[in-house]
Amino acid sequence: MPPSEFADSLGFSVLHGQDPTQAIEKLIHDPTISSEIRLPPNKGLQSRVKETVSTIMEFGQSCHGAEASPCVIHLVVKYTDDLREALIQNTMAGGNSAGRNMIVGMILGAHLGMEAIPKPWLTELAAALEIDSFLDSIW
Repeated sequence: MPPSEFADSLGFSVLHGQDPTQAIEKLIHDPTISSEIRLPPNKGLQSRVKETVSTIMEFGQSCHGAEASPCVIHLVVKYTDDLREALIQNTMAGGNSAGRNMIVGMILGAHLGMEAIPKPWLTELAAALEIDSFLDSIW
């Protein structure tokens, strides 16, 4: 299972009602997943009490799975109920924050729903009406 499938499995579990931290713990203890894939997320899980920006700097800011995976997991478990703060802290850490934010947004969005997105982030978009129209068409 490559890191992308780990993220997909996590997103699927959370979308179907599982708590993000519990879903992560279940995946990192799944013997069918290689230890090479389970180790980086486990590092992220263990780092949840650490300060975010320095933790991401320690893990690495790039988009490679071994570096991005623990960063994403750190953000998800530390900010499970605060999508806004997760995205802000990740952005402040720099590097490939956009890539990490896509995955964090997918997981915490599945967990918290649309209500978690700060209203100004939606209403102040130049294409807000077009985006709303598109979202209405797919729901």
